[in-house]
Amino acid sequence: MGRLEDTCFGSSTLQALPVEPDEGRSHTPHQPALDLLGLDPSQAQRNEFVQVMAGNRLLPGMEPAAHCYCGYQFGNFAGQLGDGAAILLGEVHPGVGGAPWELQLKGSGLTPYSRTADGRKVLRSSIREFLASEALYHLGVPTTRAGSVVTSEDRVERDLLYTGHPVMERCSVVSRIAPSFLRFGSFEICKPVDPTTGRGGPSHGLETELLPRMLDHTIRSYFPDIWRAHLGSTLQATKDKEDVYLEFFREVVRRTAQLVAAWQCVGFCHGVLNTDNMSILGLTLDYGPYGFMDRFDRHHVCNHSDDAGRYDYAAQPGVCRWNCEKLAEALAPVLPASRSRAEVDVFDREFDRCYWATMRRKLGLLAVDEGAADHTLIEDLLQVMQDTGADFTNTFRRLAMVPLPAAGTQPSSSPAEQPGAAPASAGTPPENGAAGGSERLASGSFASSSGGGGGGGAEAIGDSVSAGEGDFLEATLAELAAPGELAAAAAPRMPAHNLRILAQVAAHDPLLLMAIGTTKEAVAADLQRLQRSEALAKLGKAEKAAADRAAWRAWLDRYSARLRREAAAGADAAARRVAMDAANPKFVLRNWVAQQAIEKAEAGDYSEVRRVLRLLEHPFDGDAAERLAADEAAAADGAAGATACVRLPKYDGPAPGPYKTLCVSCSS
Repeated sequence: MGRLEDTCFGSSTLQALPVEPDEGRSHTPHQPALDLLGLDPSQAQRNEFVQVMAGNRLLPGMEPAAHCYCGYQFGNFAGQLGDGAAILLGEVHPGVGGAPWELQLKGSGLTPYSRTADGRKVLRSSIREFLASEALYHLGVPTTRAGSVVTSEDRVERDLLYTGHPVMERCSVVSRIAPSFLRFGSFEICKPVDPTTGRGGPSHGLETELLPRMLDHTIRSYFPDIWRAHLGSTLQATKDKEDVYLEFFREVVRRTAQLVAAWQCVGFCHGVLNTDNMSILGLTLDYGPYGFMDRFDRHHVCNHSDDAGRYDYAAQPGVCRWNCEKLAEALAPVLPASRSRAEVDVFDREFDRCYWATMRRKLGLLAVDEGAADHTLIEDLLQVMQDTGADFTNTFRRLAMVPLPAAGTQPSSSPAEQPGAAPASAGTPPENGAAGGSERLASGSFASSSGGGGGGGAEAIGDSVSAGEGDFLEATLAELAAPGELAAAAAPRMPAHNLRILAQVAAHDPLLLMAIGTTKEAVAADLQRLQRSEALAKLGKAEKAAADRAAWRAWLDRYSARLRREAAAGADAAARRVAMDAANPKFVLRNWVAQQAIEKAEAGDYSEVRRVLRLLEHPFDGDAAERLAADEAAAADGAAGATACVRLPKYDGPAPGPYKTLCVSCSS
């Protein structure tokens, strides 16, 4: 480990370094990420560290630059965008033979691409990025890293939910670390004028000059195996490099599919999957209005600004595939579409491979792969979770409570236990492993979607549940959302009266809908949500509780039957439990957890940020919270410390009342 001043930087583009005042500020370093830069832990305590990470001081070799890129935003080409609030300080070479890491400051001030914005970021959004990037890293999801947050006494005006009620918030700078911050939009700067938006890339006309240089640098630097395999350094003509570019594109598609599959399996929603937010390396990039789901909802929208739900949970795989198609279009001047188009199909195969393999591990289905029958079992689990309002993370974590039967246990001969059998509650499986899905509550018949044939079936199933199944069932039922909560969540944003008027317009003049920024399909989807919401609002608690129990017992009956076939194939119970606990986190960064940490930090107390960060470093450890509380009690060395520890939030629990409707936006 070395000194701050000895860190070796290099860059090729020089821009003006934004300056932040030297007034008092606080900072939160994160050493595991700073280790990537080769920094000794003591360096983070120096004032010079704060000055560098705030954007006030340059180290030798630093040449700050802002990145020019374009992007499709919510489906439309927006033309030139660029780093409006981020400064690249350069590459850090931590040691001989070590891979370089780029260091970027987000929120450090104006850049050439700030447009009408101020180039600053606030404490709220900086802490969210700081925590989320480390949370995903420790969940095993590819991501940029966060090294520190530096907060000043400066304040800027922000309208949190764009309601016309701005507030003054404290400025912060988060340091971001990645092998590269290149994105799909980096290669869109040469796009011609879009016929719909009338916008084009700033470098249109230079594509045959710029794109080969950009691609050669990217492949040589970040995909060296591809470059070497094709002897890239010996190829001179762009035409000769098509095979190199094709394999590069295929790898980008493959990594993107792997990334979104990982998101789906931990319930993560990015929120703004524009092409300018898509990493060329397959990393989670640009944390804005993201969110980890609490209650499972296929169509969960984490971004308050996403009125149409373009980037909802179920849509993420399809959107990422669409973004890969747009990347192929951007590369068309040097990689013919006739060659790249077929490679987009790699996305579907890779997504399915990663998604289903991870989901099978989450259910502990390790000894035998029953293919489509397992897919149906998994999709039906998600449907029951949605219908009953179950917590995504906690439900999967609890599945390990359902025991693997002893080898030799004879399975029942009931139809529900046969591979591929459809349950009474089965709906339409989502496409692509995580998209689509039937909304059976739209008809108002909640009980009919619960399966098990009503109360009698539930009793029959209940007579044979094991102790572990019973524990899982009762713990899950106790945490389900109430009818009112589900009704509120299902309701469209638009008032019912207005929505019905739009439905009439859609029937007679769909073109008028386009003029006001919506479509016939969007109105139909909102009407379906309204019907579901109204049906749920009429549902009594007792009626829902009975339907919930029947639905879960019906699914558990099939799951237990599937586990008997696992046991018959020689599955090991202990190994299964270990594998499931390693695939199903106990802790994720729930929005309400992040918000409580933010509120304390805004009051000058960063202890909760550090506490949450420590917890997120061990997401699969079931005892992490207790160990954290014990450590804090020991550090406090007294009764007061012990009292403080027992008051720590239940980080794996549902959102407390005031946070149930918490929503985030692009405001940062």
